[in-house]
Amino acid sequence: MNIPKELRKLATSLEANLVDNGRDIDAVELRLKELAEERRTIIRGLEGIKAELKRLEGD
Repeated sequence: MNIPKELRKLATSLEANLVDNGRDIDAVELRLKELAEERRTIIRGLEGIKAELKRLEGD
């Protein structure tokens, strides 16, 4: 067994895993931003509906 060779292979594999992990984290962060914007849109929609109901019921 060639220990330096095996350690280089392990290091290369770990580096690739680290890059993949970074991509996964970036994707999760992007999805979180998308979901937060979707939530804000839903809240604005609900507020609009409530305001319209209030206006209609007040007439």
